[in-house]
Amino acid sequence: MVLILLRSEIIAFRGAIEKATQKIKNNELQALLQSLSYQFSIETKRVYLQELKDINRRKTAVQFRGR
Repeated sequence: MVLILLRSEIIAFRGAIEKATQKIKNNELQALLQSLSYQFSIETKRVYLQELKDINRRKTAVQFRGR
């Protein structure tokens, strides 16, 4: 449940960054915000692949590595 809420917050954050990027006239700042948004998406995917890998195969109590 925590990972789902965290993912939702990150998606909302990325949306806010993209809206802000459209309003900014400075090209360097736009590039910085776009790269930040991209990095968040990559890290989110990596965490989900790492944390939720083989979660259906485990029969014992689930212990996340990110703790």
